[in-house]
Amino acid sequence: MVKDKNTNVEEFIPMQNFIVVEPIQLEQGEEVTESGLIISMKQNESVTDRPTTGKVLSVGPDVKYVKKDYEIYWPKTDGLDLTFKDGEFMMFKEDSIVGYKKPKRD
Repeated sequence: MVKDKNTNVEEFIPMQNFIVVEPIQLEQGEEVTESGLIISMKQNESVTDRPTTGKVLSVGPDVKYVKKDYEIYWPKTDGLDLTFKDGEFMMFKEDSIVGYKKPKRD
């Protein structure tokens, strides 16, 4: 995990084949135990509850297939968490991506 509360994500420049992503959180609701106790997903979050899709914010110079604003998909267990002044993000090697979708252009 990388934490830098003095830097914005736009100031962070990825190296080599790394990609900085803004994760897209899917609505997952709440979990109710057998006894009726309600547990929010935030409290119950594990590596398998992590996002698996996101919007590319920046790419390193060796990235070949994706560009800024693409939507990418990755396995739940991959990625490095980044925390900057303007929020929480993730970083991946291009090899970690299992697919992508180009942005729609008008």
